[in-house]
Amino acid sequence: MITTSRLLVRHLTELDYSAFSALENDPDVKKFCGGASPISEARYTNFVRGRSDACMAICAKNDGRFIGRCGFRRTDDRVELEIFLLPTDQGQGFGPELFDAMISYCFTSFPGSKVAATVSPANSRAINLLKHHNFNDSGERMLTKSGFNSLYVRSS
Repeated sequence: MITTSRLLVRHLTELDYSAFSALENDPDVKKFCGGASPISEARYTNFVRGRSDACMAICAKNDGRFIGRCGFRRTDDRVELEIFLLPTDQGQGFGPELFDAMISYCFTSFPGSKVAATVSPANSRAINLLKHHNFNDSGERMLTKSGFNSLYVRSS
């Protein structure tokens, strides 16, 4: 679906359950979005059968291992991007590399939609990534399970 020099994004499969569950249950990964969110294997299996673009697997291209998840959530006139990486794969430049590819994907797959992201005001790394990619705080606040988050929208 999306490839970069080091990453491959594809739909989740039933075989990803263990790695997906580890990601969703990691308190460091989920600290800015309301904490761990366990999912039963049966619920996960049902979820992946839908092949949603809102939640896909991020894999290392060199060995195919699951390193995180990303997604495109359509909301009104915009598409919101999100990326979650396993702690062992953070700090290696995967986030910015994938974010560039996701933005490009939006232009072809969601023409005319604003590109946006919701972020916790405490998540300085994500805010810096957004600002570096021409996203600005819209002033809109979104209530999530972790509290109020800021909506950043990409400038044209």
